[in-house]
Amino acid sequence: MTHSPHIHDTVRSPLTSHLGQSRPQMATTRHVVVGFGTGDISKNALAFAVTFAAGQDADVHVVHCVDSEDMPIETDSPQYENRFQHAVAAQRDHAVAALQTFPGAWTYDCVRADPAEYLLKSAKEYGAFVIVVGAPRTGAVSALGALLHTSVSSRLTRQDQYPVLLIPAAVTATAWPPQVR
Repeated sequence: MTHSPHIHDTVRSPLTSHLGQSRPQMATTRHVVVGFGTGDISKNALAFAVTFAAGQDADVHVVHCVDSEDMPIETDSPQYENRFQHAVAAQRDHAVAALQTFPGAWTYDCVRADPAEYLLKSAKEYGAFVIVVGAPRTGAVSALGALLHTSVSSRLTRQDQYPVLLIPAAVTATAWPPQVR
């Protein structure tokens, strides 16, 4: 991946990194933290957060916590590590591509950490006014995660420090808020 000269890149290991692009001409005091991972719901939440933050003159801080959904299924394959690193790099590249036209400053952190805890830590670190994540999936596993409070969205909505925007798969930033007639 090639970086523009304004992007700083700190790679801690093949699966953790910190990327960022500053815009010195724009001093911002507003910050949006967005959770990012695999799947279309997560990509939609990122696109929503970028558009939302631009409209709020806020910086964007993308957090990707590597978890089991990032891992290839065939753990005994000799290509496991390569596929794992490729999957994480592909997600990083997608996030960076989505941020390239963003007018404000941004960061992208890929870490091995508990997603809800790290999103809250990032929100505190940056002084975020909102956390954006994809809405929970539907189905039995998602319902069980919500019931047991193991899902990221369920855990975030139970805290009382930051507002949380849960972005459903069908909602795009360009169509929100809906026009009232």
